Amino acid sequence: MNKNEDKRKTEEKFKSDKEKQMERDQSVMPIDELPLEDVKLEEEEQKQKNKHKSKKRSSTDK
Repeated sequence: MNKNEDKRKTEEKFKSDKEKQMERDQSVMPIDELPLEDVKLEEEEQKQKNKHKSKKRSSTDK
């Protein structure tokens, strides 16, 4: 086998494993039941933290 064949087989295996994992995740916790509001709130808080940090850095860098 050459490197390209190995790489292709690895990618196919990874894709297959990922699809199986997604199916399993959906059977354990369907996407409709995810706490989307909590996720959105957490993302927003993280954005605010990052924004605040970047402002501090930019003011000291000037």
